[in-house]
Amino acid sequence: MVKVSVNRFTSTRVEAIRNYVETDIRRLRKRTISRLEEVFNVAARVARSRNGHQRVNGKMTAIGLVQRKRWFRVAEHAALTMKSIASNIDEKETLSRLNELKRLVNEAKAT
Repeated sequence: MVKVSVNRFTSTRVEAIRNYVETDIRRLRKRTISRLEEVFNVAARVARSRNGHQRVNGKMTAIGLVQRKRWFRVAEHAALTMKSIASNIDEKETLSRLNELKRLVNEAKAT
């Protein structure tokens, strides 16, 4: 029978778990930022367009100045959320920011 130190065993396990969580958080952060970057790019493109159109209830309608301002706010909030996630990933803060972003997108889609 091999003697194994409990202290060494647990410290090795804790170190392995910490490394896994660290890697998993980095992967989650990278994936979340890339998806938010896509949202930012689309919202910024719509906000910059001079004569853009969007589909509302199956009909293509022109995007007016008010709609472009709303899409700009979506892009701004997406950028702030990316900055927040890049510096610190706090689950509650991130979820509240994503809920706010969802609300802004829904508001921008409405005419």
